[in-house]
Amino acid sequence: MNNKKDLQDNDLLQEIDREKLFSEIQDNKMKDSDKGSFVAAIMENYFLDNDNINFLEDYGYGFWNFLEGENCICLSEKKFGDCCKPKLKKNDKIEYLSLVESLDSEENYKIYLKNLEPILSKVIEKNNKNSKCQFPDCKNLAVENNLFSDIDLDKNEFLSTAKKNIIDSKFTMGENFFNPLVSDIFNFYGLCAEHDTATSQNNLKIGINSTELEKALFNLRTVIYKKIKIEVTYYTLYEEFINNYLNVTKTGYQAMMVFKMRKIINSVKEIRDIFSNLFEAIKNNNLSAISFVDYDLKKQDNFQIRDLINFQVTPKSYTVINSVNNPLINEEMAVINVIQSKKSTFVSFMYLKKSEKIKKYFEEWSEINEEKAQNLEPWVTNNSLILSKTF
Repeated sequence: MNNKKDLQDNDLLQEIDREKLFSEIQDNKMKDSDKGSFVAAIMENYFLDNDNINFLEDYGYGFWNFLEGENCICLSEKKFGDCCKPKLKKNDKIEYLSLVESLDSEENYKIYLKNLEPILSKVIEKNNKNSKCQFPDCKNLAVENNLFSDIDLDKNEFLSTAKKNIIDSKFTMGENFFNPLVSDIFNFYGLCAEHDTATSQNNLKIGINSTELEKALFNLRTVIYKKIKIEVTYYTLYEEFINNYLNVTKTGYQAMMVFKMRKIINSVKEIRDIFSNLFEAIKNNNLSAISFVDYDLKKQDNFQIRDLINFQVTPKSYTVINSVNNPLINEEMAVINVIQSKKSTFVSFMYLKKSEKIKKYFEEWSEINEEKAQNLEPWVTNNSLILSKTF
């Protein structure tokens, strides 16, 4: 795939420099300090309305398009105008059906997914072929792993929101989001046989008495799995953008392709940052950059969770952590694990210590819990639910 070396070599994944952006906007168009403050406030909004977006567009930020001076969408250190913009392909014989346009009917949505199948298949094949183990200091080839290797998913009849096609993200209100689980949905190539075992629950037996290093090893498995899924999604959408952006005839649908690229770039940036910090922590046996929040709850057998979680706002001060429609806010993710033992349900969150917003989230939740004696089980369930056991 084009620019894959740049994608792999550049872990910084720089977005637009906000301070530089503010400076340029203020120097060129915004002498009024109040307007500069307004732009800064907009960039931290949980939800951007049309007025917010129009204001940003008027004062130099290409919300609905990529500016030539932006860091490139291939995540290299080059600028978009010099790197990937000239690579955009135009075919006058094609009128490409974009995701948003396809949502008007189930038939069109199936056509959209079918059009992406060749790109997605090629990306997955390239990712799986000769993949290296991503455990620190290991040079072995990866084997096929499963996120839930310790659980017989087929035998236990789980339901899941996960789909075989990771590009298929359509959920219709009023419909059941859960489907019978096919276990290979959670397959991935990220660890060699030795480290597949080393990071498994069968080996680590994670619980309330586990060490931070043991929890870090267990979380590494989840982070690698999610990193691969997010990167595969990104590579697929990148190829779609390069090949078809200019073949979308309506400006509004083009704009949504830009928005979608901005959001997935933010996700790639965050998951790679988590992976990099966790990788170094395990390699150096120094977990000072990692934080854990653990709860030992009463026993239940309803669900298993090993996933990333995007908290939206802190529960007391309502500080924005992540946003549904504001790609100017850098994503901040935590890892959540819900693990069943013989006597209890162990819930463990992991996040980067430098994430002050997530730290604030847990501090405020603890305050609320102490004040009102909140029930932790519904809170955990509502935050992230991957698997729900059928009876």
